[in-house]
Order: sequence, then C-alpha cells, then structure tokens
Amino acid sequence: SPLTGILGDANFGGFFAPAMKKAGFDHIIITGKADHPVYLHVTEEAVTIRDASHIWSRTIPDAEAALKNELADPQAQIALIGPAGENMVYTACVSHRYNVAGRTGMGAVMGSKNLKAVCVSAQGKIAVAHPEEFARVRKTWLQKTKENPFTKFFGTFGSAGPLDKEDESGLLAVKNFSQAGGFENVEMVSAGHLRKFFTRSHACHACPVHCIQSFEVTEGPYAGTRGTKMPEGCNSSCGPSCGNADPGSLFKINNLANAYGLDILDFGLLMATTLDWYEHGIIGDEHTDGIPLNWGNHQSMVAMLEKIAFRQGFGNVLA
Repeated sequence: SPLTGILGDANFGGFFAPAMKKAGFDHIIITGKADHPVYLHVTEEAVTIRDASHIWSRTIPDAEAALKNELADPQAQIALIGPAGENMVYTACVSHRYNVAGRTGMGAVMGSKNLKAVCVSAQGKIAVAHPEEFARVRKTWLQKTKENPFTKFFGTFGSAGPLDKEDESGLLAVKNFSQAGGFENVEMVSAGHLRKFFTRSHACHACPVHCIQSFEVTEGPYAGTRGTKMPEGCNSSCGPSCGNADPGSLFKINNLANAYGLDILDFGLLMATTLDWYEHGIIGDEHTDGIPLNWGNHQSMVAMLEKIAFRQGFGNVLA
C-alpha cells in the first residue's frame, strides 16, 4: 500500500472472481512493470499481455467500453483503473462495473506497473466437489439471508447509510469529527431521502439481496446526473463529514470518483480534513488555487476531485 508501506488489501463484489474461476484461475500474481501501458487478457486457453496505450488516460466507463469492443466480448469481466490510478494517487482504487476495490491505494499499484486493466473472457463451468451438499448448504443460507432484516433494508435503500438514525444515536461524524450528530438537514442526505432518486436494483453474482441501485438526480443544480450505486462511504464522508447537505452533489461526486478511479470514502475524509484546515486558517486561497474550501461547499469539492485525480495544483498535494 502506498498509504502505509505495508500490506494493501481491497475487495469488490460483482462478477470478476467467478469469471476468473471459470477461466481456471484461483489467483493471478502480477510482478514487475511494463515499459508502456498494457492490459492482461485472461481466457481458458491463455493469458496475454496487450497494448493499452490507446485507452491510457481514459475514464473507467470509457476504457471498459473500449476494451469490450476490442475483445468482441460484451460479457468480458474487467478490473481496471482510471486516471487517478495512472497518476499514482495514493487513494486510487481498482474498479469493476459498479463495484470498487477501495482502501489502501491498489489503483496506484496497478498504475505503477503501467497496468490499465485485467480482462477475463471465460465460458467454462465451475466444478463442485460435493454438489448435493453444496445445494443443501446454499438453500440454508439463502433462507437465512431472506429472513435477515438487513436484506430488506439493503434491497430498498441500497448501500447508502441511514444517516438520520446515526445522527439520532450520536454516531454520525460531522465536520471532520468535530461533532457526533446534531447535523442540520441530515435527512436530506440520508438513505430515506436519497431513495427518491433510485431507478433500478442490481445484484452481484448469485446474490439475492440486490443492494446496488441505479439513480437519476431529478432536481437541483445536479439534475440529470445518472449512475449506479450510492455507498455510505459517499453519503456519509462527502455529506455530514464535510458539512454538506446537498443530496444531488453526492451523486455527482460519486460519479466523478467512479469515473476517475478515486476511492470515494478516502476522498470524502480527505476533503473533511482539508475543509477543516481551511476553516481554521491553516491553509487559504493562496494554497488551494483560489478554490474556497469552506464547510458544505460541494462545488469546490467537485472541482478538487478532478484536480486530485490529475495531480493538478493543490490537488497534487492532496494526491
């Protein structure tokens, strides 16, 4: 991990791991560094290293679409980085569809190797050693999952946090942890209100919960913003932790983080710290490229996210 200098560990759900298993692989270990941008293509027959110069610097959605087209495989499962990983931002992540392997800067590690993506194309079957026992255990756990009260909550509200409940309980981090609860208009950025923008549910491989929600912002300055997944790592850290009660801005910020490959929770907490510095006069406009970083200023957070991903100006310090 570039953040700690010790083991980096990050994970995502989705469909990548099952596809890798169908191709016959349990692990893929990547050593060394390519002398130019590359990506790996993994199939049941071979693993090949291919040129990625034409998709280097492209956002995650654009690069993913280009790779599926190039491979002539719309079902290819891809783990890849965006500009933040290419620029070795310490909080860059590895993305896969709507899912993100956040924490510990694994996107920066891929960037340091000039590795844009790992693509898996596989149609093989996964053999089960004891199919009858597997079916019995699967049935048991599906029933336990169905009965668990969190299943209904996540299926309804996705992974967005119930911040109003956390606020009432005194558990909510407000303005860089200077308060524990008592955030004005907390209901505007809580799961109950964010739900009004959700349009469709999705699930990871073989999961009955369907906690991933597509969304469209229909009001406010960010109306028209569309995307998929609103995690608590966004609505909490980029909301109350930064003094921000604008719901539309959370979807905008989350979309940008997902496009550039920047971990959204790390970004929100980094912004909370930076806004705190600004409010206490530790830094000023002369340090921040003239961007005012006062509490709740979501426009400035949007601007700073891009500067971090591309290491521009003060963004290079935060990167």
